[in-house]
Amino acid sequence: MGNTGGIRYSYVNPTSLKFGKTYLYLNGGNFFYAELVTQYIATAAIGGNGKLPPANSSAIIKEAFKHIGKPYVWGARGPNTFDCSGFTQYVFLQVTGKDIGAWTVPQESSGTIIPVSQAKEGDLYFWGPRGNTEHVAIALGDGRFIHAPQPGQTVTVSNIQYFMPSFALRVHV
Repeated sequence: MGNTGGIRYSYVNPTSLKFGKTYLYLNGGNFFYAELVTQYIATAAIGGNGKLPPANSSAIIKEAFKHIGKPYVWGARGPNTFDCSGFTQYVFLQVTGKDIGAWTVPQESSGTIIPVSQAKEGDLYFWGPRGNTEHVAIALGDGRFIHAPQPGQTVTVSNIQYFMPSFALRVHV
């Protein structure tokens, strides 16, 4: 089956450099072929930053939907009441074990900023200027998001058609 001794030769291009895999195996193909293809797809799919949506994005969405109908309370961090950033913090902590921050501004630093048009399920949407954001929600795809909107309302699904985010973020998990 080709090169079983692991002899490598140089294979350098922008994607291989970005991921630190600047080699192929001599007379045996590329034993990390699937990984390399994933890197190319990630790089092309989201404007060249090589980050895919969280592998557990479906788990993030599933956790978020458990809280539909729970009331908004300013400063609340769950599990029975939430404000917007408390909701996103709680969901990510439950699913990934990562604390993305207790309010919107620290959450802005928990990943890579991406255009709203490239957001996928499990990414975060933010409203307001960076460093002074006033709202955050979890993207569901197809222009929808789940969030804890404001006092007197409950965790719900909304559409960016009616409330356009300022920017999006792909959380590093």
